Amino acid sequence: LGEVPLAMTLSHLVADIRYVFSAANVILFARTVDSRPRLDEPGAKEAIAVDLKERTMIMLSSAAKKLVLPALLLVGGAFLINGAVNVWSTWREAEALQIGLQREKAEAAAAQIHQYLAGLQDQMGWATDKRAVDSADDRRAEYLRLLRKVPAITEIARLNGEGREVLRVSRLARDTVDSRTDFSGDARFTDKRNAHVSPLYFNKQSDPHVSIVLRDIGLDPGVTMAEVNIKRLWDIIG
Repeated sequence: LGEVPLAMTLSHLVADIRYVFSAANVILFARTVDSRPRLDEPGAKEAIAVDLKERTMIMLSSAAKKLVLPALLLVGGAFLINGAVNVWSTWREAEALQIGLQREKAEAAAAQIHQYLAGLQDQMGWATDKRAVDSADDRRAEYLRLLRKVPAITEIARLNGEGREVLRVSRLARDTVDSRTDFSGDARFTDKRNAHVSPLYFNKQSDPHVSIVLRDIGLDPGVTMAEVNIKRLWDIIG
């Protein structure tokens, strides 16, 4: 030691200690991997069994925490999503069925209403046919006949080409002839269609009414306008 420097001596000592520890680690590792030396010791098999059991339980517990809980959440989520999709599909089918039934009822009601109003227009057309009307008295007689035949019509009036009333026959008031009441700004007169039905209104805040308007085309252009009580259609609409 006296001939060798101190630093080198310490370096060799540290290297030897590291070698001893490394050799010890190799021996311990060999005994852990190779179980044959351990089996020769008393109680080695029981110790190995306990050790394996503990390691297995630890592994299963770790696997349960890492795999089982997410798997349960995944399966539960899948069931919930599937149930929600089924409920949504069932609701959509029920809604589509209900809408289909309501549409069929609405179309049937609309067909009945259209047929009823078209029948009234045809009856008005026969009563206002120029071939059957030669004078104002003839027209008034036809209007009275129409009121007796069609109870739904409460009033019927004749307007000339300028929108002036020349005749009105009514169930609710006295008949008037050539009153010259101006309807030139009324939407029922200004509408240029040959036949149309006005929007619904309530006559004197009582029963619902509409106006059926027929326009004459010819040498004596004018408009025949009837007020129709459509209370009969309320049951269909209801």
